[in-house]
Amino acid sequence: MKSGVRCGFACTGNKHGPCEKWNQDRKYGLHRCCAASYPPDIPANVLKVQLSWNAFTYVPRNYFKNLSHCVDLDLCCQQISTIEFGAFSGLVSLQFLKLGGNELSTLHQHTFLHLQSLRELQIHGNHLHFMAPEVLMNLPRPLTLFMDAKCCGFNQNGWNCSAMCWLREEILQETVTVPPDKLPRCIKGSSWDPFRCGLPGLTLLI
Repeated sequence: MKSGVRCGFACTGNKHGPCEKWNQDRKYGLHRCCAASYPPDIPANVLKVQLSWNAFTYVPRNYFKNLSHCVDLDLCCQQISTIEFGAFSGLVSLQFLKLGGNELSTLHQHTFLHLQSLRELQIHGNHLHFMAPEVLMNLPRPLTLFMDAKCCGFNQNGWNCSAMCWLREEILQETVTVPPDKLPRCIKGSSWDPFRCGLPGLTLLI
């Protein structure tokens, strides 16, 4: 899908409202503005950054390196398909990372480096099917994880749950929490049933 298609749907008309920009009270926003490139003027002392509903296709390396005070970063509802190595470098205080409603299909061991304060990770509404334990290995616990839910009217992940019994075990041990309405939607023939994982049952959306 080309950026103009999604951008036009997201940013025009009364349904989603006009472009909004703000930079005050240590909060920075560029919302519904169809921006294809990241803004150059985010203050270093900002606490919250909202860059949702734009046309970004990737998260660049070291772009956020000076935002050591930021606790909330919203990159939802765009076309991000790539997260470069070191993309979140410098975000040592970040607690909430929102990546829902994008085009991500793969997450790697080095995707979420340098996020030692993270409490909540939102990855629902992408094209994800599998996540290895190494993806979350460097993140602190407890961790809240949004795995699936309709976001912005776009994608839903289809998880191969049978290949992620490690995550089910973390959920049962409460080191990872997934809200009831954000549980993974397992692809057909895949589940976290006891026969596949050898663990107690867990109710999922199917």
